[in-house]
Amino acid sequence: MRLFQKNTVSTSPVPVTTNAAPASSPDPAFSQDFSEIQNNRYFFIVAYLLMAVILLAWGYVLLPESGWYSWLWWPVTVLALLAGGGLVGWQLKRAGKAVGVAEVKPVAAWLLGFGQKIPLGLVPILVIGFFLNSYIVTENPQPLRHDSYEYSNLAYQYTQQGYSAHAVRTPGFTVLLAGIFKLSNTPAPERDELFGPPNPYKPNYWALDAWRYERFMLLLTGLIVYALVVELQGARRFNFRYPSALYWGDPVALLAAFLTVTCPFLIAYSGLPMTEIPSTFWLILAVFLWVKAIKYRQVAFYPLLAGACLALLLETRPTFIYLPIGVLATLVIFGRGWQRLYHPLLLLAPLVLFLWPQSAANLHTFDDPNPTLVADFSTHQMAVGIYLVSTGGLPRYQIQPSAVSPNPTYEPIWDRLANFLPVQMGNVDGVQLTNAERKSRSATESAFFKNLIFNYITSKPFEFAGTMAKRAWWMWDQHFLFPYYDTNYFDYRWLTDNLNRLYLILGLAGIVASVWAWGRWAWPLWLVLAYMWGVHSLVVIEFRYTLPAYPILISFAALGLWSIGRAIAGKIKGVERRAVLGGAVAALVLITTLSVTVPLIPPTNSTREKALDIKAQADELDQVRQFKQSLALYDEAINMYPQEAQLWAGRGNYYSNQRLPAQALPDFNKAIELDPTAPDPYRWRGEALLDLKKYSEARADLQKFLQLAPANHPSRNKVEGELASIPS
Repeated sequence: MRLFQKNTVSTSPVPVTTNAAPASSPDPAFSQDFSEIQNNRYFFIVAYLLMAVILLAWGYVLLPESGWYSWLWWPVTVLALLAGGGLVGWQLKRAGKAVGVAEVKPVAAWLLGFGQKIPLGLVPILVIGFFLNSYIVTENPQPLRHDSYEYSNLAYQYTQQGYSAHAVRTPGFTVLLAGIFKLSNTPAPERDELFGPPNPYKPNYWALDAWRYERFMLLLTGLIVYALVVELQGARRFNFRYPSALYWGDPVALLAAFLTVTCPFLIAYSGLPMTEIPSTFWLILAVFLWVKAIKYRQVAFYPLLAGACLALLLETRPTFIYLPIGVLATLVIFGRGWQRLYHPLLLLAPLVLFLWPQSAANLHTFDDPNPTLVADFSTHQMAVGIYLVSTGGLPRYQIQPSAVSPNPTYEPIWDRLANFLPVQMGNVDGVQLTNAERKSRSATESAFFKNLIFNYITSKPFEFAGTMAKRAWWMWDQHFLFPYYDTNYFDYRWLTDNLNRLYLILGLAGIVASVWAWGRWAWPLWLVLAYMWGVHSLVVIEFRYTLPAYPILISFAALGLWSIGRAIAGKIKGVERRAVLGGAVAALVLITTLSVTVPLIPPTNSTREKALDIKAQADELDQVRQFKQSLALYDEAINMYPQEAQLWAGRGNYYSNQRLPAQALPDFNKAIELDPTAPDPYRWRGEALLDLKKYSEARADLQKFLQLAPANHPSRNKVEGELASIPS
């Protein structure tokens, strides 16, 4: 006997029970909710105890050792956990009386929440995902660059000295990483001397422990995606039954799980000690519990655990700070009577308890935008994002010169934001600020960035809307995932480019199909995609910031593929069939049109991109004063692709920074010869000529720069000042 019967009438699965007493309420929703509680009672108990243990450990690690705000957390938390446990226990007892003795399920199925039987189709999917992940990451070992190194180094410091508040690195991932490092006795991380392609002769052995954990977390995400889609499928669930005694699982859910664990974009980040895979896991788990909370409105456990997952998501990726508002709104909309009050409270309780320790740890250090969020998602980053798009700049991942952004023009405002972080930390140029000085400087910078937002939006609302639309497209049509880590990316770029577009096309078709297939239970998925698309369009953004929503897109893509196949085969008819096929055609036309008319990367080739990547490495080495190594790389890049103007300009800048203007001039001349419309080489050559006291030639170059540069180029004022100071 199966737990869920095929072709049921209700959109909610109704468990089969034996010796069942009639429900105490005539409302069939009560019977469904009581059956949900009774048939998942062991899952509830284990999950609640696990949440309690994590919460207590979280407070123990993060709370400061003194202060009433810290000590108050313990009695409040213990009382809240006892009250929550009592509520869960009361509901279990009430459900047992109302439903009776439920059909016995295997313990493993209870713990995983899959239903009567574990779907055997998941076994080969997880095996394939495991070995594909192992192959990709082993063949392309990831160097610890930038954020990766910072997270690892901070986590290692935690293993040696305990937790300390940090202005940028949120504790959700660093504390977890510290635990992994502690258990595996990981040595201190080493900064890769060349922030470029992986060095196969010097693998980062100290990152392997994080990779093993994140690989496991990605497989768990695939399991949750399966359970989520099964929950959404409802009466449209289909079982593979060959032979009939075996239960293979729902095909749409199996397809979604397979696409998740084999997604190359997700696998690429599982090999890095960064926040992307953990935040993906917490987001998908929170969405699964969110769907459960609005579907089974009598079950108090789901909003409780959803709040805990949202809290851990915020501790890992604070850019989701506004997502709980959407969750609260749906609980109010779908609730009945008092549920509209106490279910939001149940969601907020774990949120507050999990965020309290970090707030206490940061209480006397960070106060903008608030102690909990610190600096990771603030009006400052939003202001920088808006500034970039208003001046024609591109997202942060394109700061490095590339085929898209050969001459980034927004360093000054980004530097201002970067320089603000020491103010938040309370230390500027080695001088410790008083609390009053820090707050005063913070207020000044806050006012600057907030005015930047207000003035731009109010003065150019249509331009703002247009640039946000462009960023929304760039956010999903990403090409800069693999070249960031793998210089061979352009040898197989056709595969990842088209795979990403295929996800988009099928995902859009699936969103249309979900109106009929999943109905209102798909609200959480729609809201998450809208949130990621809307909010992250405002922020200084990299592909990885949107990566946690990729399994949501993949879930829609699985439904889209399945629905298109059934529509073609005539299994669905009428308005739904026309909508599914029409949505698929519209999505195909839209993505194809955008790819052709708004390409993220102009036509290029593998050699050119590898040369640009080498130049980017040289720039980074130059910044850390590794001059000998950087010059060798500039030479290598030019020899590899001498027809690229950016490479000559880069070496020219190197010579200028070394106070060798005479050696810089030939390189600037070559850059201008190859690309006479680029403004910055004229500025750089003019400044080199000023150093050589060739004033008339310098004046001509600086005037040429002003002629070619856009009106909002941040160097215009500087160049105008230089022109005014040139001797006549």
